[in-house]
Amino acid sequence: RATAFSHTHENHVFNQLYDLLQQHWGGQHEPLHLLGNFYIDGVEVDALGGFHYECDGHMTPTQFMEKLKKYLISSGVKILQKEEVFDFEYADGKVQRVITQNASYDTEYLVLASGSWSGHLAKKLKLKLPMQAGKGYKIDAYAPSGITVPTILMERKIAVTPMDGYTRFAGTMELSGINTSIRKERVL
Repeated sequence: RATAFSHTHENHVFNQLYDLLQQHWGGQHEPLHLLGNFYIDGVEVDALGGFHYECDGHMTPTQFMEKLKKYLISSGVKILQKEEVFDFEYADGKVQRVITQNASYDTEYLVLASGSWSGHLAKKLKLKLPMQAGKGYKIDAYAPSGITVPTILMERKIAVTPMDGYTRFAGTMELSGINTSIRKERVL
């Protein structure tokens, strides 16, 4: 739903866009804000338009993973590092043991959370897990940028995300399977 806007804005194209959005999204549950000239942290942004998705958020991934790991360990989860899973042993339709290159481990519960390699391991469990590895290209700028609000630059398909201590500039996701190739046309 478009809100926080009135037809007093000097840009008539903007007024027409607002009316069009009202027709198509006027009854949606999630608010949609159409912004013209507005202020972020005291700086005026002169934009033809933009969308504010209240459901979106951002965070610094390394901080999230550190906190998640700490929570899991405090909850009794044992995290084994540098263990490559090779296979599983079954009994009565249940995984009984996980076999790694170093040892095998009895299981009470099994959580398959190995990222883009999950599909490969799922086959060993006789499960179909339709998952494709994706590769994202990014640049992390550690110099102060003054950017405090995450933004998507639609024209160039770039996401700009302020993080703790740096700003991340990221492009679209490349779905190309598990590989280490870098396509120059994606980074130039």
